[in-house]
Amino acid sequence: MAISRKQQFSLVFGFILVVWSILPFVIPETNNNLTLPSSSLLFLIGIAYPAITFIPTWQKPIAIVEGIAFILVGSVFLDYPWNILFIVLGFILFVFGAISFLPRLLKKNNRNQKQKLHNSSKPSKKNR
Repeated sequence: MAISRKQQFSLVFGFILVVWSILPFVIPETNNNLTLPSSSLLFLIGIAYPAITFIPTWQKPIAIVEGIAFILVGSVFLDYPWNILFIVLGFILFVFGAISFLPRLLKKNNRNQKQKLHNSSKPSKKNR
């Protein structure tokens, strides 16, 4: 399997972000109240970016998950000026991911409705 230059870059970038997210827990002098939220977001982005480059169909669900993560980190861990920024960014990611994922959900819903309509139009054994 040949790996493209973009995929190689994404693996290196993801590895660097995952190491940066784990490093504050290995070196205890750097721990403060922003260690957990920054490490969790770095870890999430470090895993998501290579996943998106290797499997492009995961782009929309990953955007939704990252939006939820940004909203949670902004509302739980951060103080006033930064929490608003993270909540807005997370909401934008979530909305864009949901809007781009919506046609696929509607397609499945229409298929299920057509099956139900097709099954209900068949005469049952009692009516014969």
